[in-house]
Amino acid sequence: MEAGLKSARRHKRGIDPRAGRSTSDEIGRTIYIANRHEVAAMHEKVLELIDREFSASRALDHAIAIYRWDRTMDNRNFHRSAEYCAEELRSAGLDDVRVIESPADGKSTNGDLVMPKAWEVDEATLTIVSPPEAETVLASFIEEPLSVSTFSAPTPPEGLEADVLPLEGSTEGEVKGAVVFGNNGGQIAKALKSGAAGYITSSISTEPHVRDSNDVPDARGWDHAYSLQPTNEGRKFGFVITPRQGRWLEDLIARCRRDGKRVRVRAIVASRLYDGSVPMVTATIRGSAEPEREVILDSHLYEPGALDNASGCGILLESARVLTKLISEGKLQRPGRTIRFFFGMEFHSISAYATANLKAIRNVVGAFYVDSLGGSPQKTGAPYLLIQNHDAIASYTDVLLEDITLKRFEKANPYLRLIIRPYWGNDPAVANDPLIGMQMTSLIQHPNKYYHTSQDTPDLLTKEDLKAVGPIPATFAYFVANMSLLDTVWLTAKVESDGRCQLERGGAEATKAILDAVASVGPARPDAIDKSLASSDEKMRYIGERAVRTLRSIPLPIDGDDRGQVTELISAAEAEMMGRCDELLSRIHDLASVARTAFPEDIVLDKELTGEELDASKMVAQKAVPGLLTFRNLPEEQRAELDESYKYPNAMYWVDGRRTALEIARLHRLMAGECSVAGLVRQFRALSKCGYITINEGPT
Repeated sequence: MEAGLKSARRHKRGIDPRAGRSTSDEIGRTIYIANRHEVAAMHEKVLELIDREFSASRALDHAIAIYRWDRTMDNRNFHRSAEYCAEELRSAGLDDVRVIESPADGKSTNGDLVMPKAWEVDEATLTIVSPPEAETVLASFIEEPLSVSTFSAPTPPEGLEADVLPLEGSTEGEVKGAVVFGNNGGQIAKALKSGAAGYITSSISTEPHVRDSNDVPDARGWDHAYSLQPTNEGRKFGFVITPRQGRWLEDLIARCRRDGKRVRVRAIVASRLYDGSVPMVTATIRGSAEPEREVILDSHLYEPGALDNASGCGILLESARVLTKLISEGKLQRPGRTIRFFFGMEFHSISAYATANLKAIRNVVGAFYVDSLGGSPQKTGAPYLLIQNHDAIASYTDVLLEDITLKRFEKANPYLRLIIRPYWGNDPAVANDPLIGMQMTSLIQHPNKYYHTSQDTPDLLTKEDLKAVGPIPATFAYFVANMSLLDTVWLTAKVESDGRCQLERGGAEATKAILDAVASVGPARPDAIDKSLASSDEKMRYIGERAVRTLRSIPLPIDGDDRGQVTELISAAEAEMMGRCDELLSRIHDLASVARTAFPEDIVLDKELTGEELDASKMVAQKAVPGLLTFRNLPEEQRAELDESYKYPNAMYWVDGRRTALEIARLHRLMAGECSVAGLVRQFRALSKCGYITINEGPT
């Protein structure tokens, strides 16, 4: 191992230790050594240092403090939560600690996201007043903040009394002035538009393999109150009851109806909707060599759960303290690149920052999104998901974080379960947008039994689990922010190895598909072989191209003298990757040719384009609005039209102003499994009509 390290160091100074060997030979040997694990990855050493300093007790204390504020969903407490984070970051010694305010007025946008009005609440109760024998308090904000729907409008001080009607079976005329009860969000929105004064829901989402409402009968779901956003112009209110209460209320309404009676409630809501702001906190550990180049650690505030997501914020606050302490003590040198911490509202804050700093955001070399970590698997039932970037981004961050996380779990708790999952939403849904282009991998414990309910409380978090996962974000950030030649060589080897594994897996699947087609019977067999070969050829090339893009995403080392050598190394790795892809494809084609010897027709891979495909091959789209598309600013008719045609939202990540609609349809089909060319063209035309994209239609 020491010989390998000395060889790499001599090469870094421009000394070739073996006459007759080229620069690429020397780096090639180093990459071989690194890949054979004869050279320890730098991140393992960094991880050891961070592990020794990381305090799970401090992370837990931070999470409890943030939970205390955020569980109310009150804008005043959002500001208290943000100021708490800012003060902790200042105390830890971070640079450029800022609280950035974004308008919360129900009309200001970040990209296409509309920030709802600011909302605060002092009191909210829902009481059954009739029939007298059933009189009881169903919901109380003081007892449980999630009892009232966020953005509920105030009632008169004395309250509002109204009949309770079930959503099912009640007419538009009947619901006017009533409080409706049910769990269908679309029906609730319709009833409110028809004049209902408010609603009651006992809805709790089903989380596959983890829970349905029967598993948490006494929990209250977090009602996002989409029917009241962004301004609650109708001045409606909503209340949340438990599934157990919901079944009781449903039975009470049915019995009263049979007896010719009515269920009446008194609702009291002391709240305020106003033009305010939502704070985002950011702070940095400034880089010494390339301060303009940044690594981002991101976690969201302002949700009502301890696990989701006071835990992630607690871990990042402790990560900030640990890194600054180790740097100040000289145990870690100041990183060459800047490490930036983000704390804000999910989706909205990262969108606001990115859209306001589109040029600066291009200098982000890697990002990690931390969400819902440190919960007891025994209590929550939740595995860890490492969620990769969208394939259009194809980033080294996925490979690096998989390695760091697996090594950490192996040492801290081998029984923790990690699942690698393709692209999913959250802040990476904004970061990966083609107009933003940020590489962001995320780690989350999901699905968990108490997700988005009143029972997501601090007792779900344990010091042991926070300690197991806590050092991962700081390790990732420091490694990327301070990459040396050897680090880059090791990472290139890791990414190349991962790409080769994907190619070999794809080759095995392609071989099986050809053999399955051969095993088919009847006159359709030649066609089955041809289709299988065409599909396999397309998929293999997609895997190879994705692997090459991943290699190209690797940041160059901090030392400028090393960059030419690494560029050469990455180019060589790309060539080897595509060479292996061609080898596997050649074997698959040979297998198909042998299988087709019994049939006289030639195998045809490239078929004539249909009329729809020809039109799509001439259409090039460019996004005009960065980030997620919500259509909230559109008139209702236009929104309905777009909702009808917007079938492939994840295809939008391929829309870069260069690819044709035909190519995007192919790429999205290979990633997601299905994409109609005609459907995608309809989607593009509808988006263009509303100004979300521009379309250029010219010759192929």
